[in-house]
Amino acid sequence: MASLHVHRFVVGDLSENAYVVSDISSGDACIIDPGDAFDTIATYILTNNFVCRGICLTHGHFDHIGAAWELSKSFSIPVYMNEKDEFLFNNTTKHSHKEFLHIVPEIVDTSLMPIAFGTLSIIQLATPGHTPGSTTFIMGNGIFSGDTLFADGLIGEWRYRGGHKKDLAASIEKILALDQSFILYPGHGEEQLLAESARMYKELYTHILQ
Repeated sequence: MASLHVHRFVVGDLSENAYVVSDISSGDACIIDPGDAFDTIATYILTNNFVCRGICLTHGHFDHIGAAWELSKSFSIPVYMNEKDEFLFNNTTKHSHKEFLHIVPEIVDTSLMPIAFGTLSIIQLATPGHTPGSTTFIMGNGIFSGDTLFADGLIGEWRYRGGHKKDLAASIEKILALDQSFILYPGHGEEQLLAESARMYKELYTHILQ
């Protein structure tokens, strides 16, 4: 198994977590939810001589995807996002980033997972509820949950366009069924052992989401 290192950048007005996950031995890397951090992420990758293999988007909300097309063009890498969130990606592109329309990458349906990025292997878990195409990515012992589940058992909003309360509850149960020693890396806030997130979630939300 690759020896993975996770580097987190807190970016944008909503303090979104952008991640670069790298294999220390090979130098292969991938980006998860680049947010509005093109310069920061590009500099980090180049400074460390990483070979960036691709970008994974947990969902299509603007605060998670802002730098995706710039990074895709700069490093000639694909972007992976569940096709059910393509309407959000396109909406952000048309209204917030018109100057980048000509370099928006092809969206690849993440149902084709697992994906191999060089020595990195990424498994996808469909976790709709926050958005229709919300996806959790699993790399090594890391769970990248986007805005589905946060530290301290907190959960994502389901009342946005395309959100669904019961789907969110079912998706969280999928995540909680994973190895409890795994580390949860959410879309906002600090990382946490999944066991602790699970314990606090059950205290806070078990009855609310039924």
